[in-house]
Amino acid sequence: MSDHHNHRYTTPLIFLHWLMLLVIILAYASIELEDIFPRGSVLRADMRLWHYVTGISVLWLLVVRLPFGLMVSHLYAAKPAIESSFMRWQKRLAKTMHIALYVWMFALPIMGWLLVNAHGHGVAYFGVELPILITQNFELAAALEEIHDAIAGLGYVLIGLHTVAALIHHYVVGDNTLVRMLPFLAAHEKK
Repeated sequence: MSDHHNHRYTTPLIFLHWLMLLVIILAYASIELEDIFPRGSVLRADMRLWHYVTGISVLWLLVVRLPFGLMVSHLYAAKPAIESSFMRWQKRLAKTMHIALYVWMFALPIMGWLLVNAHGHGVAYFGVELPILITQNFELAAALEEIHDAIAGLGYVLIGLHTVAALIHHYVVGDNTLVRMLPFLAAHEKK
């Protein structure tokens, strides 16, 4: 391991963090862009397919990231310390925000999967049909769509707050919170 792992997360965790963000952006972009294509068009269907694939990819990446993160924490003496003092309420708020992000990353794709099934369709993931979680039920589908949309809207808020907090730590507080997760700047930080 390189000697600056005390100052930043491990390279695999940094990679997973940014890969998950990229996949989340693609999931949002694919469903937002769907409306620019006419109903029944191949491009509209492709956008929906990419939304399913990227949404389920977030779930799989989360399934990899959580146990991998715990394993790395045990093997390499936990996460890197933040070089500033935090009040207890700030630590609790940060922990609550991270838990909310993980719950959101799990709930949104699961709700989407249930929604597609409730409409009477299966979810294909790179050509592989995933298990049907629930049977067709249009009433339930309408409720699930509202829940899925609400959770998706919450995602904008959670990601926005997470980003703003990281930028405040970097530019206002001046600590290493953001640098610990940056793949390039972390290598050049002061030790």
